[in-house]
Amino acid sequence: MARLGTIAATVVTVLAALGGLVLGIRAEQRAITEEKRAVEAEQRAKSEERRAIRAESRAKDEQQQASKRDKSTYVRRVDFYRGMNSLTIVNGSTRIMDMRLVLKSPDVWWDLQALPPCQQFDIPTGLLISAMSAKEPWVRKHLTQQDLSRLRLEVLDPNGKVWRRDSGGLIKEAEDWTQKPTGVRLVSDEPWNMKPDKSPYCG
Repeated sequence: MARLGTIAATVVTVLAALGGLVLGIRAEQRAITEEKRAVEAEQRAKSEERRAIRAESRAKDEQQQASKRDKSTYVRRVDFYRGMNSLTIVNGSTRIMDMRLVLKSPDVWWDLQALPPCQQFDIPTGLLISAMSAKEPWVRKHLTQQDLSRLRLEVLDPNGKVWRRDSGGLIKEAEDWTQKPTGVRLVSDEPWNMKPDKSPYCG
């Protein structure tokens, strides 16, 4: 009987130890699982934070782009295009615009009178060349009708921003208006420059 009791006690002790071991293993597994969950939660929080930062950055970019579009509202209503023998510059906005035509190689430029709202200049290219040649004879040898295809229009808008539009091209920001182009400059007193015509559209 004593031996049986000893055996029973030993069995109970072993079972208790095994039970404790199992419980310990389960507790460790739960701890590992909880740790994994905590790591995953931290990773999700960091991911959400990164997404929030990216969203904030996108919002700022969109706000800056919207501000830039708003500032170019006036100049987007300025048009500049060529016909066979003429140039047309249109101020379709509701504000007066300071403008100039600029050509590189040869480096010449023309000041234009401030173009009133809803008005346009129709400029015969022959007169544009002859007016420059009369004041700067050397230009006659270097300035051709083909060169005028490279003309660009620079505009000072009411917000103080300077914009450049190539004939038929996109509008881009240009240099400061106070930074004058180099080369020959002409302030034309041609009739087309003094008396603009009414623009067919205005917005």
